[in-house]
Amino acid sequence: MNVPFYIAKKQGFQQRNAYTASIVRIGIIATALSVAVMIISFSFINGFKHTVKEKVTQFWGDVTIADFGLKPQANLVADAIYKDARLEQALHENKNVDAYFPYILRPAILHAHQLMEGIQLKGIDASFHWAKTMHYSGEARFTLDSANTNSIVLSTTTANRLHLQKGSALFVYFLQKESAVPKIRKLQVVGLYHTGMEELDKHFAFCNLSLLQKVNQWNAQQISGYQVQVTDPLQASTMANSLQQQYLQAPVVATPTSELYASIFDWLHLQDMNARIIYIIMILVAMINLSVAILILIVDQSKTIGVLQSLGMRFWEIQKIYLWHGFKIATWGVGIGTLLALGICVAQMQFGFLKLNEATYYMAEVPVKLSLLPIVCIDAGTILLCAICTLLPGLYIRTLQVNKLIQFK
Repeated sequence: MNVPFYIAKKQGFQQRNAYTASIVRIGIIATALSVAVMIISFSFINGFKHTVKEKVTQFWGDVTIADFGLKPQANLVADAIYKDARLEQALHENKNVDAYFPYILRPAILHAHQLMEGIQLKGIDASFHWAKTMHYSGEARFTLDSANTNSIVLSTTTANRLHLQKGSALFVYFLQKESAVPKIRKLQVVGLYHTGMEELDKHFAFCNLSLLQKVNQWNAQQISGYQVQVTDPLQASTMANSLQQQYLQAPVVATPTSELYASIFDWLHLQDMNARIIYIIMILVAMINLSVAILILIVDQSKTIGVLQSLGMRFWEIQKIYLWHGFKIATWGVGIGTLLALGICVAQMQFGFLKLNEATYYMAEVPVKLSLLPIVCIDAGTILLCAICTLLPGLYIRTLQVNKLIQFK
């Protein structure tokens, strides 16, 4: 028979006085709150990072294949590259590639209602997949094909600045190096998009790829580059290096989107430090509260400890009793905290009651991304650390004298 476990089971949480019972409940509540805060923090931070990355990568792909001089923020027309059948076949057969799309990038000036706005026009074809995180309204996903080259999709930010809406017409001016007279096209707004990221919404619009080929005087095989979406974003850099070595030659380069928008991705990495600080603080709170609860239990049951020592029970066997108590308190706290955290996260996913300043955080609601493995690690780690911390108050038993313990009231 496991005597320490049997004694701990018989004792349960039935304490002799309300004060001790309250301390035990406080230990459970503190552990529950610590676990809940850690899970909620992880889910919110993970959701925030995932959403921002998804907005950028689904707008530009995980890897961009283009001329070395072509950058999303550039104000110059980069040299064209030719569609590469060998490269496209390799991308099509690669299991790590989810999709790829040709595009053309061209700076332009929008003119409507006596207002002008500088913009980067991104030419796409009918194969382009609109981002899931992009709030979209209109018919562009059906009309941006080779049969209709007079369509444009603006961000709601740009449309509001120019006082435009779906169905409105505007003029687009394309500046040329070889001429002081710009090329002018009249386009119709067939859709509006909104990502919440000013760096994207303010500077980019979509149009037909063949329109920009005509403006640039390129043939059907000339494009600015490809955007590639991979199944595992963590492998984007590896994918870019592999494509560069096997299929590309300078000046054409494969660049991970994390390098094109380094400032955004570096900022996201800083969120991991905030998460670590929260985890450390919450774990310490749980461990300290549990240690205090176990210490009070030991003091409250001093007479029982004295009787067990007089009967010959060794120190380690007595300490096991309180290890079981600590494990029980930690398990209850972790279970309650996990259910509380999951309830809040699911409610936020369903109702979005926690709001954000979209101009600052790139989204209007706090995003949530639940992952099973991190939650299991948080729960298991908390139980393990809390169980270990009960060893410290258990050392107090060594300082107690049997004769005094038996007389303790």
